[in-house]
Amino acid sequence: MIEVVSHESDFRVRVLLSMLRALWGIVTPDLRGVSIRAVCPKIEARFIYEIDPCEESLEDVAAAESEVCADFCADEEIMFTATCVPPSVSLVLDPEEEWVFLRKETRVG
Repeated sequence: MIEVVSHESDFRVRVLLSMLRALWGIVTPDLRGVSIRAVCPKIEARFIYEIDPCEESLEDVAAAESEVCADFCADEEIMFTATCVPPSVSLVLDPEEEWVFLRKETRVG
């Protein structure tokens, strides 16, 4: 049986693989998760930290964005953001997002 892969599905897989490579060496203990929304031609990522991202964390996010940009042509719109969600608040995906990275956390309470 031959599986037909849509352009959108192919785009999503390419984005996920690119993101995984872009995360190499930049996952820090305060990074709770990274979500991605890949709807051709847009790629959006949220880097969710447990504390306000420091300058080094912002540089890591920019480096990851550059890595992903290098894998795609100029037609794609790529935007990565860093945000803070304290550990006391549950992580929730926005519509059309999926996790690329999610750290193990101990439930309190």
